[in-house]
Amino acid sequence: MKYDTMNEYTLQSYFKSLCNSYIIAYSEVGRLEREKKEEDFPREELKLVESLLALSQLSTSATLKEKYVEQKFSQEELEKRKEELKIQKEVYEAEKEKIEKQMKFWSDKMWDIVENITALLYRMRAEGFSIIITSEAEIVVLMAVFNFRSNAMKEFASIINTKEEYLKSFPISELCQAFFRAYQLKNEKEMKQVIQKYF
Repeated sequence: MKYDTMNEYTLQSYFKSLCNSYIIAYSEVGRLEREKKEEDFPREELKLVESLLALSQLSTSATLKEKYVEQKFSQEELEKRKEELKIQKEVYEAEKEKIEKQMKFWSDKMWDIVENITALLYRMRAEGFSIIITSEAEIVVLMAVFNFRSNAMKEFASIINTKEEYLKSFPISELCQAFFRAYQLKNEKEMKQVIQKYF
């Protein structure tokens, strides 16, 4: 990889390092979102047990209750199960709260990195430098910048080095090719579609 100046090489290396950090945070947020969606707690069972206990406490005759409800469990068994489920609920809610805190931490990190990358891109543009894309992580980060920064596509229209010698190392995944096509065409509408599909 050839650079005009040591400064360009340093900024390019810093860009790659920030992109790698962003992908770590992005992956953690994704993992935590999946964990958050998992339903570990039998919510419906607790509702049912509470309903059965409420029914058993109604001042209705035992015969009438037996006519409409087949009692497979005693009041004591239901009370015990309710306590077990309440403990499960507390553990579940504590775990969800922990996940929320972790998600906030990683989300904040992710967007701090986007801000740092945006500032770096402005600096590179001011210096007349461009970036050589070699990984999908770098494309994902540029998508984040283009998604959350109005006019980013215009502001960074020449930030990617599109010389043929450097395009040989450009990643060839579907996401990367779709991004590059929209970027080369300077088509904001197409870029938005690419971001909605892949980001």
